[in-house]
Amino acid sequence: MQETVRGKARDLLTGSKDRIQRLRAMGPNPFDYWIWADETAQLLETVFGKGAPQALLFAEVVYERGRTFDQRGAMDNMTLGIHGDWGIRARLDRAEVMLERIIGDV
Repeated sequence: MQETVRGKARDLLTGSKDRIQRLRAMGPNPFDYWIWADETAQLLETVFGKGAPQALLFAEVVYERGRTFDQRGAMDNMTLGIHGDWGIRARLDRAEVMLERIIGDV
């Protein structure tokens, strides 16, 4: 039974990681990025529990306030830029690496 649950969690997390490629292919579109980020953050909280290290680290990667004036991020309710260290592309890169590690630990 426990292996079945772990397998399902792995499948769901892999699906979220795989969506990163689609986001990249779409521009990435900031609106779609925020939907993906919120859904993935909720998935991590469901799988590991609210306040779990995996969920908190993921939230830090995808929601962190941008480092430049034109990339203020979710907390300031402004559309993110696509390029730069805190643009959507870089956030997706960091999130992909993180999800790969988390999937490996499930």
